[in-house]
Amino acid sequence: LLTLIVRTGIAAGVGTGTATLIRGNQQFDALTQAINLDLAQLKNSIRHLQGSLDSLAETVLQNRRGLDLMLLHQRGLCQALGEQCCFYANNSGIVQDSLAVVRQHLQKRTKIRKQNQNWYKNIFNWSPWLTTLITALAGPLALLLLLLTLGPYILNKLLAFVCKRLEAIQLMVLRSKYHHPNDWDPTED
Repeated sequence: LLTLIVRTGIAAGVGTGTATLIRGNQQFDALTQAINLDLAQLKNSIRHLQGSLDSLAETVLQNRRGLDLMLLHQRGLCQALGEQCCFYANNSGIVQDSLAVVRQHLQKRTKIRKQNQNWYKNIFNWSPWLTTLITALAGPLALLLLLLTLGPYILNKLLAFVCKRLEAIQLMVLRSKYHHPNDWDPTED
């Protein structure tokens, strides 16, 4: 009985450890999803900022052309201010290329994550208490199944051993009650 209790305790401990590993994996997956979501939001924010920057650049260039037209009789804005003219160089293509790479990486990671989710992982994603319950009961149920499978065989062997010992004891008792002719000593009478 003590052995059964100890083994059940060990099985429950193994089940709890397994539940912890599965929950840790679930939390890692949740963290990966959160990082992917944050990256997607950052990508969208940078895309909106890029749109604002492009709009601002268009506005500035439009104002510059307007001022050049207004100050045409003074040879343009730069001559009127007495400064060297500067021009806008749009480098937003680099940002757009980087965003395209980030988008591709996000899509690839999402696709890989979906491919790596097996049916048994989806079972454990339903709820944390169900995961803990299943893994805690798996060890004792496996032990019970093993006991039910091998129990009759072990019980038969144990009973056969006990029966042999009882027969040996009965034989010894019977021998002690009866005297053998070789053991008879005439001086005993």
